[in-house]
Amino acid sequence: MSNCPRCRCHRAEPDPPPPRERPAEEPAVHRWPHPVSCSPPEYFPDPAANYIRCALSYQNQLLAEIQVLLTRNGELLEQIAQNTAPGETEGQK
Repeated sequence: MSNCPRCRCHRAEPDPPPPRERPAEEPAVHRWPHPVSCSPPEYFPDPAANYIRCALSYQNQLLAEIQVLLTRNGELLEQIAQNTAPGETEGQK
Protein backbone atom coordinates (compact mmCIF):
# COMPACT_ATOMS: atom_id res chain seq x y z
CA MET A 1 0.00 0.00 0.00
CA SER A 2 3.02 2.26 0.38
CA ASN A 3 3.31 2.54 -3.41
CA CYS A 4 -0.30 3.67 -3.78
CA PRO A 5 -0.38 7.11 -5.42
CA ARG A 6 -3.64 7.88 -3.61
CA CYS A 7 -2.22 7.33 -0.17
CA ARG A 8 -2.67 10.28 2.17
CA CYS A 9 0.87 10.21 3.43
CA HIS A 10 2.43 10.73 -0.03
CA ARG A 11 0.73 13.86 -1.25
CA ALA A 12 2.08 15.48 -4.33
CA GLU A 13 2.24 19.23 -4.50
CA PRO A 14 -0.73 20.48 -6.51
CA ASP A 15 0.02 22.22 -9.74
CA PRO A 16 -0.20 25.97 -9.43
CA PRO A 17 -3.26 27.44 -11.14
CA PRO A 18 -2.65 28.83 -14.60
CA PRO A 19 -2.14 32.58 -14.70
CA ARG A 20 -5.39 34.42 -15.15
CA GLU A 21 -5.92 36.51 -18.18
CA ARG A 22 -7.24 40.00 -17.73
CA PRO A 23 -11.06 39.83 -17.89
CA ALA A 24 -12.71 41.49 -20.83
CA GLU A 25 -14.18 44.92 -20.23
CA GLU A 26 -17.93 44.80 -19.73
CA PRO A 27 -20.03 47.16 -21.80
CA ALA A 28 -21.51 50.19 -20.11
CA VAL A 29 -24.95 49.70 -18.60
CA HIS A 30 -27.59 52.04 -19.97
CA ARG A 31 -30.39 52.84 -17.59
CA TRP A 32 -33.60 53.89 -19.26
CA PRO A 33 -36.03 56.17 -17.48
CA HIS A 34 -39.00 54.43 -15.89
CA PRO A 35 -42.18 55.11 -17.88
CA VAL A 36 -44.25 55.80 -14.78
CA SER A 37 -43.25 58.66 -12.57
CA CYS A 38 -42.57 57.35 -9.11
CA SER A 39 -44.04 59.69 -6.59
CA PRO A 40 -43.18 59.24 -2.95
CA PRO A 41 -45.89 57.53 -0.90
CA GLU A 42 -48.35 59.82 0.77
CA TYR A 43 -47.66 60.43 4.39
CA PHE A 44 -50.58 60.77 6.74
CA PRO A 45 -49.54 62.60 9.88
CA ASP A 46 -52.78 61.54 11.54
CA PRO A 47 -52.66 57.85 12.54
CA ALA A 48 -56.46 57.64 12.35
CA ALA A 49 -56.39 58.74 8.69
CA ASN A 50 -53.74 56.12 7.91
CA TYR A 51 -55.82 53.44 9.66
CA ILE A 52 -58.91 54.43 7.66
CA ARG A 53 -56.93 54.37 4.41
CA CYS A 54 -55.61 50.87 5.17
CA ALA A 55 -59.06 49.61 6.19
CA LEU A 56 -60.64 50.95 2.99
CA SER A 57 -57.89 49.39 0.90
CA TYR A 58 -58.48 46.02 2.57
CA GLN A 59 -62.24 46.33 2.04
CA ASN A 60 -61.67 47.10 -1.66
CA GLN A 61 -59.59 43.92 -1.99
CA LEU A 62 -62.33 41.88 -0.31
CA LEU A 63 -65.02 43.40 -2.52
CA ALA A 64 -62.98 42.57 -5.63
CA GLU A 65 -62.67 38.94 -4.47
CA ILE A 66 -66.41 38.78 -3.73
CA GLN A 67 -67.17 40.15 -7.19
CA VAL A 68 -65.04 37.43 -8.82
CA LEU A 69 -66.75 34.72 -6.75
CA LEU A 70 -70.23 36.03 -7.58
CA THR A 71 -69.36 36.13 -11.28
CA ARG A 72 -68.15 32.52 -11.16
CA ASN A 73 -71.26 31.52 -9.20
CA GLY A 74 -73.51 33.17 -11.80
CA GLU A 75 -71.73 31.35 -14.62
CA LEU A 76 -72.15 28.03 -12.84
CA LEU A 77 -75.85 28.70 -12.23
CA GLU A 78 -76.31 29.48 -15.93
CA GLN A 79 -74.59 26.21 -16.88
CA ILE A 80 -76.82 24.27 -14.47
CA ALA A 81 -79.92 25.99 -15.85
CA GLN A 82 -78.93 25.11 -19.43
CA ASN A 83 -78.28 21.46 -18.53
CA THR A 84 -81.58 21.06 -16.67
CA ALA A 85 -84.67 20.54 -18.80
CA PRO A 86 -87.66 22.82 -18.13
CA GLY A 87 -89.93 21.46 -15.40
CA GLU A 88 -87.20 19.07 -14.22
CA THR A 89 -85.44 19.60 -10.91
CA GLU A 90 -81.95 18.49 -10.08
CA GLY A 91 -83.17 15.63 -7.84
CA GLN A 92 -85.44 14.14 -10.52
CA LYS A 93 -82.68 13.33 -13.04
